[in-house]
Amino acid sequence: MVLIYTFLMKKRILIMVLLVFVFSLFSSVPLTAKKKEKEISTKELIKRLPDKYKKWLDLVYYIITPVEKKVFLQLKNNRDREVFIKLFWKQRDPTPGTPENEFKEEHIKRFKYANKHFKTTRPGWMTDMGKIYIILGPPNTHNNYDNKYGLYPLKIWGYYGDKNLGLPSYFRVMFYKRDGIGEYIIYDPAFDGPAALLRDSQGVDLTNIMSIYRRLKEVAPTIAKAALSLIPGEESFISLPTTRSTVLLSKIFEIPKRRIKVNYARQFLDFKGLVNVDYSMNYIENDFFYTFANDPDTGLNFIHFSIKPHRISVGYSNEKDKYFFAFKLDVSLKKDNIIIYHYSKNYSFYFTEKQLNERVKPLGIAVNDMFPVVPGNYKLVVLLQNSVKKEFTYIEKKIKVLPTKGTPYIIGPIPTYKSERLGFDLVYRPFKFGKYIINVEPKGFFSLSDNIMLFTGAGNLNNIKDGELKVVVKTREGYSEYFKEYSFKIPENSKSFYKIIYLGKELPTAVFDVDVRLYRSGIPIYVKEGHFTISPLGGVPHPMEAFKVMDKKNKAVNYYRIANEYEKLGLMKEAENYYAKGYNLNKSFVEGILRYAKMLFRLNKYDKVLSVIESFKDNKKYRFEYFSLKGEALFNKQQYEEALKSLLAANKIYDSDYHVINLLGLTFLRLNEMEQALKAFKASLSINREQSEVKNLIKKIEKIKQKQNKIAAKKEK
Repeated sequence: MVLIYTFLMKKRILIMVLLVFVFSLFSSVPLTAKKKEKEISTKELIKRLPDKYKKWLDLVYYIITPVEKKVFLQLKNNRDREVFIKLFWKQRDPTPGTPENEFKEEHIKRFKYANKHFKTTRPGWMTDMGKIYIILGPPNTHNNYDNKYGLYPLKIWGYYGDKNLGLPSYFRVMFYKRDGIGEYIIYDPAFDGPAALLRDSQGVDLTNIMSIYRRLKEVAPTIAKAALSLIPGEESFISLPTTRSTVLLSKIFEIPKRRIKVNYARQFLDFKGLVNVDYSMNYIENDFFYTFANDPDTGLNFIHFSIKPHRISVGYSNEKDKYFFAFKLDVSLKKDNIIIYHYSKNYSFYFTEKQLNERVKPLGIAVNDMFPVVPGNYKLVVLLQNSVKKEFTYIEKKIKVLPTKGTPYIIGPIPTYKSERLGFDLVYRPFKFGKYIINVEPKGFFSLSDNIMLFTGAGNLNNIKDGELKVVVKTREGYSEYFKEYSFKIPENSKSFYKIIYLGKELPTAVFDVDVRLYRSGIPIYVKEGHFTISPLGGVPHPMEAFKVMDKKNKAVNYYRIANEYEKLGLMKEAENYYAKGYNLNKSFVEGILRYAKMLFRLNKYDKVLSVIESFKDNKKYRFEYFSLKGEALFNKQQYEEALKSLLAANKIYDSDYHVINLLGLTFLRLNEMEQALKAFKASLSINREQSEVKNLIKKIEKIKQKQNKIAAKKEK
């Protein structure tokens, strides 16, 4: 993202001018809360849609979930609507790897049939018969009873049911015309009752259900049975209409919405602006885990996270004769919808066919990473894209990061199947705490064969006396009872405390809850909870881990990152403090120093700017930045002669930066060299024509020159 710095020039110049200078990829954006839009009814939102999308909502009326419909109606443009519609059908495609979508084709076919054959005063899809036909398709059996046997017109459709959907092996759906008029409506034995079917009720006691049943049985035994229950065989055991038929109808209506994972719809509103259209067709579910911990060495908080796509497509490289996939990781940290930190990383993997079949396919890949973060409440957004088949997965989590000092906290708890204790502490890497490295299972699923451990600990312990960490591991209600408590004394003067608890292989298959409490002098001051599951299945696969490490010698980078976050939050004092820490730790990290200098400009600390940029004065790669920043600082200090020298040096290195050229023009004006100023502004305008302020400035200078020429001409006369 290109971020913009605006310099307000003082009125004493020739005229008041506002010029915008782009110097860096970093700046501060004021945090402003968006006004809540007034709630608009669903009916009004549909009314505002283009006709094409109104018709689409009609088409999917019986199969779209409430979540999907709500999201669709929040979309603001047709591009997003088209992408959403493709995703909608993709979720229902029974054979995702083929070009055909059998579900979509069959649904459209049923919708058209319903409109053609069941039309009344309403479109066919809106009728009860149309509804059942669209959901269940053509009946396996159908019988018509139109004005026969002294009954109102009715129809009975028979279907073979799918037990996996909670349906009986065979059932009926009955339609009738209430009072013999209007369109056919669904008959519900419990709500409508058998009497509603009788056109000729002479000699029948309508208050006696058995009297009604006997009349129906006399004229049409099949109808009599269906009048009591839509489930064949059930009516043999009852003498009253059954409510099971009502439950059956309810299940039928819910069939199209079952097993639809609506997370893609919930998240679409967030990732639609981040993901390329080609990728947005291929959303993949994921498992995600995160925690935060303070680094005792730097005093900075770090977020550690792991994201595992449920599946990974692989490509094949003829050049390398290997299989591969390529991930791009994008991470954003948001505060009130303002991005205060963002970064990207690329991960490319190549492997043999043997590795593909033995490791990649059965285990999958989890991408682990970490980054420093300032205290506060945020929204963490993680986007992982695979260039192969253009797949992506996405997660959004609300997180809370505690202050780096004075507030003790608990790390984890993190259930794990593997951990390692290093004899050195030289690198930053995800899920490394002190000298402990933890292998994370993002889903929290383990098997009986795993040697399960629990990692936990506490940080910010400087003020803790008589500290104690207590851990309770127990099964949830409904599982075999298991309860175990662990207690650990925290050594005096500890900054942090880490502990691996070996739970072993004696645990039952169950869902476990973990409760960790930090005590000070016997009083609990912090509580964290977690959970994990032990599956009855043997050999639960744990993913391969992909991550990148950073040498602790480069820890200055993390101070600069923290400083930039504070700057985005508008906390300039804290930002300056951490920029200074990063600068003092490493004066050769020019990218960080440039950010530091830009922030100092915002604070009008021009002497400090001149001081810090001297650290890369002799770096040939950054000579232009050095002279342009120096010229700008000197200009603001009103040292125009010196500023001019630096700006001319910058322009000599690169003569197409119109911001530097504009500043040259203003410097010439301050030195009363109007002709040179005019040349500079015109040169700037030739590079970028869209500068209205510069155009106006040129006009005013030319007017002044005209006045000066007139005055000079009068003097000559």
